[in-house]
Amino acid sequence: MLGPFIDTNIVCTLTALVILSTGVSGGDGVALTARAFESAIPGLGGYLIALVILLFSFSTMVSYSYYSQKCAKYLLGEAVGERYIYVYLATLPVAAIWSQDTIVNILDTAFGLMAIPTLTGALLLSPRVVTATRDYFERLE
Repeated sequence: MLGPFIDTNIVCTLTALVILSTGVSGGDGVALTARAFESAIPGLGGYLIALVILLFSFSTMVSYSYYSQKCAKYLLGEAVGERYIYVYLATLPVAAIWSQDTIVNILDTAFGLMAIPTLTGALLLSPRVVTATRDYFERLE
């Protein structure tokens, strides 16, 4: 949980503060952030943002490959899961060729589809949760 906290609460807040304090406007995303950092740290801001984006991209690719391989091993078994890394590596050049909008739409769809098993599991387990909650409160009394 430390990674999402650092990324969401600290890095995003500091980035927003840099953008707001420099008064840079227009554009969005990385271009706006790069202009804000270049304005705040002339000569170094653009290089700093390039380094941060490189590190963020690399760490995201490594962590997604690890998590997705763990999921493949769990869902498909150890033997098939071990070979999943080749599927992951094969998608990297495809992702580099396709447009960013297409990739983001595919990822958003995949993340959205994860709601189906999550909600199904929550609905199927809700009677057990209710029973466990009642047992817990009965023990407190």
